[in-house]
Amino acid sequence: MSVSTTKAQLARRWFATLATTAVLGATLAAVPAASAVDQAAPVLKTEAPEVGCEVTAGTLSWGLMERFRGYIDGFAKGAFTPSADVSFSGTEWTWSTPTGSVDPATGTGQVAFPGSVLATGHGDVLKMNFANPVVEFVSSTEANLKFDIDSNDTTGAPTISEKAITIGTFALTPGLSGEAGSTVTMIGTGGLSEAAVPAFADFYQAGEPFDPMTLSLTLGECAGAATASAEPTDDAATTPEPEMTTLIAPEDENEGSNLMRLWVVLGVVVVAGVATVIVVRQRRARKSPEQEHSELPESGDQTS
Repeated sequence: MSVSTTKAQLARRWFATLATTAVLGATLAAVPAASAVDQAAPVLKTEAPEVGCEVTAGTLSWGLMERFRGYIDGFAKGAFTPSADVSFSGTEWTWSTPTGSVDPATGTGQVAFPGSVLATGHGDVLKMNFANPVVEFVSSTEANLKFDIDSNDTTGAPTISEKAITIGTFALTPGLSGEAGSTVTMIGTGGLSEAAVPAFADFYQAGEPFDPMTLSLTLGECAGAATASAEPTDDAATTPEPEMTTLIAPEDENEGSNLMRLWVVLGVVVVAGVATVIVVRQRRARKSPEQEHSELPESGDQTS
């Protein structure tokens, strides 16, 4: 094997070793940078209603007025027709699927129920539709009951068509209370409001007693309770850092990027240096055998 061939092989091996070192260094530099990015990922933050507790389930059961029911079923030869989302037990109607929130601490809130009840009589001259009841808490022991009401007078002409009329104010027993996950049931007693007298064609006076109302509410999350949502928070700083054996993650993402650039630059410099050495070696290999022999180390035995 010639001396020039041996030198070329050594140069190639040196080049391969240095190139591998450069690539490995760039890879190691990228690891802490990736770790810094991973640590910046969003963490879960908690949310809850701003005020009070969300109502997740419940019912409103009410027979309106026994005297009025008797009039429609008897003298008026009429009927009550509830919508599909309202049930009737024979003495009272039940609305369900409530929406809204209440605050037991302050005794305030509002809960709405979908559905309607249509009363007809006297050959459809009498028509009264009570829809979409809303319970509006005035205090923990008092609430207004509101309805969307459409009604005719005794001649069959429309006399009232209004939304959210307060049909009556009810005293609640035992009153609004509870916490997240609890169910509170209240009995309300009250009478006809002045604003709703025209809805009954002035047959009843303000204060006419209503049947008792039963209100049952199941409370969901309350203000200050935990609900998961994917949003970044400062809690990320308390997340335990992964254990590192030979590498330490940079304090910021820029440091990781700078390290990676440094390794790339060093790798380029090394490759350029190796290329220069190879060129010099090749030029020397083109010299005459006498010149080549004179460059060999004196202490080594070389064979061709």
